[in-house]
Amino acid sequence: SELSLESAVKLLRKQCAAVVPLAETGLANDLAEACGRHVLALTIVGTRLRLECAEGAGLTPREVLENIQQNKAALAKDKKEYVEYLRVLGRRPGWENANGRAEGQEGGEGDLSVHACLVTSFRCLSPALQEAALKIAVFPADKILPMGALQRACGHDRPGQTKQAFVDLQKRSIVSRIEKGHLVRVHGLMHSVLTWLCNQKKRRSGTAGGGAGEPH
Repeated sequence: SELSLESAVKLLRKQCAAVVPLAETGLANDLAEACGRHVLALTIVGTRLRLECAEGAGLTPREVLENIQQNKAALAKDKKEYVEYLRVLGRRPGWENANGRAEGQEGGEGDLSVHACLVTSFRCLSPALQEAALKIAVFPADKILPMGALQRACGHDRPGQTKQAFVDLQKRSIVSRIEKGHLVRVHGLMHSVLTWLCNQKKRRSGTAGGGAGEPH
């Protein structure tokens, strides 16, 4: 879902125009490129700008951009984690596919950019919302998630506690939408990032496999 630069900037400005106009063309272009011009990443970063760069909120759009760039550079530097993320996506890194590009299988700059945007947004969540978001990775990527199943996965005592958590995640664009008040939809790329974060937690704690938990 890569857009032209012009369309990407337009979408980003639309996401946050009421709060952060992004009048500076160079900064708007840099943010759009940092998102890989991908619709999901642009939506999530637009949400961050709207929530975190409002007057008195503390962050500037330039700081949001730097935060994304730092996360991207960290993954690019750590080839082991980069390969693991691409494995979750079902792709291979370019250096393993030098004898012939297989369209849709080789990871590259776009994957890194989108990953950085999604991870940066996740790490801005409260610990409680991070924990709830990571429970999404327990479920298959292509499933609509019933709120009752999420309540059991999260270990919440009350349905309202789960619903509030996932309404908050929807506001942050971590969750795509909630249908009929109890059915949660998550974008496939966001599911991949949450799965990677869960696996990273397992690797760092010395255990194997998937599962949920707050990353370090």
